[in-house]
Amino acid sequence: MTHELGLSGELQMREALAEALSTKNSQSRIKGFTPCRWVFGKLPREPGMASDENMDMGVIEAMADERHEFAKVNEIREEAQKAFIKEDLSRRVAKALLRKAAPINKEYGVGDLVCFKTEQSGWSTASRVIGFEGPKIVWLTIKDYQYVSHWTNSDQ
Repeated sequence: MTHELGLSGELQMREALAEALSTKNSQSRIKGFTPCRWVFGKLPREPGMASDENMDMGVIEAMADERHEFAKVNEIREEAQKAFIKEDLSRRVAKALLRKAAPINKEYGVGDLVCFKTEQSGWSTASRVIGFEGPKIVWLTIKDYQYVSHWTNSDQ
């Protein structure tokens, strides 16, 4: 988010952090409710939102003028919302795809895509098999990182 907006300096970083935290607390859901609603019992009104009934022409003009400080803060808010939505949807898609994940009993070879389970973080992302060492050791690659893993077949 900070790279896309070209933010620098402590003040701009503090504003970006405040907007990122506000976005997370007002958009994430825990058992159907946002953290703001759990703590305060209601959602806070955010300034300059399109659904704001009391928006006047001065606010709209300030949002459109790139030189105005309000427009810069609004741009930071929009980028924070985009980043949160991208991360939230990625997490939800991964959770949905891996919900019914189970080993497939077949012979895997070099180049096949597999997932492996770790004790710390659960299922991995898709990993490509790049080699074997004997019947029980497999080499995998994920995003330019190589891993070695103990191979167990669920048939045995």
